Amino acid sequence: MTSLRNALLIKYGELFLKSPSIRRVFIKRLLENIKASLDSKLIPYNILIVRHDRIIMEADKKALEHLSKIPGIASIAYAYETMADYNEILKCILENLKPTPESIYIRAKRVTKTFPLKSIELSQKLSHDVASKLNVEIRPRDPEVTIYVEILGDKAYVYTEKIRGVGGLPVGTAGRAVALISGGIDSPVALWLMLRRGLTVTPIYMLRSKEELSKVKKIISKLQEYVYPSKLNLKIVEWTDYMLNVQSKLKAVGKESWICIFCKRFMLKQAEKIALSINANAIITGESIGQVASQTLQNMRVISKGIKLPILRPLIGLDKGEIVQLAQKIGTYQISIEHVLKCPFMPRHPVTRASWGHYEKIAEKAGLQP
Repeated sequence: MTSLRNALLIKYGELFLKSPSIRRVFIKRLLENIKASLDSKLIPYNILIVRHDRIIMEADKKALEHLSKIPGIASIAYAYETMADYNEILKCILENLKPTPESIYIRAKRVTKTFPLKSIELSQKLSHDVASKLNVEIRPRDPEVTIYVEILGDKAYVYTEKIRGVGGLPVGTAGRAVALISGGIDSPVALWLMLRRGLTVTPIYMLRSKEELSKVKKIISKLQEYVYPSKLNLKIVEWTDYMLNVQSKLKAVGKESWICIFCKRFMLKQAEKIALSINANAIITGESIGQVASQTLQNMRVISKGIKLPILRPLIGLDKGEIVQLAQKIGTYQISIEHVLKCPFMPRHPVTRASWGHYEKIAEKAGLQP
């Protein structure tokens, strides 16, 4: 038998923790997302089997890039498929292990238990026979090449490398939320992290300029690669006129340092209004404690007061370096750092220890809605 390297061995991670009935729902959604992603790129495929926390697909290697971006997938291997027969497995390894390495180790796993050898026995026997025939060293620790063999029923899958997926849960399995997004580094990462937890997300942009809006649309286009068949339908809210009015009134009462608090509350109230209109159940923001002056616990408490929907802050405990790494990983970083637009309303010394009582007094004195 000639083995073909066209089998994609897809593993999903935490889905196996779900009950059987919930797992079936999640896997069904994951399959829909996989099909939509590959269909959007006109990549032909054939799903062969779904069993034992694995999806076996027949597809071209170019499908790997797109599969690696789908939330819910933990890893993908581009494998040779052969019969679950010892001699066929050995033949497959010997024919395809090129160039010959100096050292190897074979890690075999009987996913289904009908194969006569146990996993450790199969690993040791294959390692010995391959090493003998190719005159290479068996090195269980740090070999030049690790060969993986997985037995599923009457088929065996042989591969030497795995590509990590983004993990998490399939988009569309955890409900709907809205996300405040800008052209900066943080908010796109926050949105992506919540996509990775299975949320369907509607992004909301507070319009500051056409230049930044263009950046935001590029970011949305990049994030769209992770959410097929869902659509990231951007909502745009007029923001500048409101902020000019707030700035003028706060300046008149000598409280311009509070403008960030009023700004953030306006954003959250607008986000909540949109969320309720589309039956979303949460608001996502890109805030991280202490990263900028307005993102202190005291300030967050004030800006969140009265908002009825949960506010999800997935970046809350991350430092800037960690957020940048994630932005680079998902492909939004280079877009975010182009033509950085500074906030035109940022005061020289923004308040960092706001209280609700003080906020209410300032709002009343300035003639603004709290």
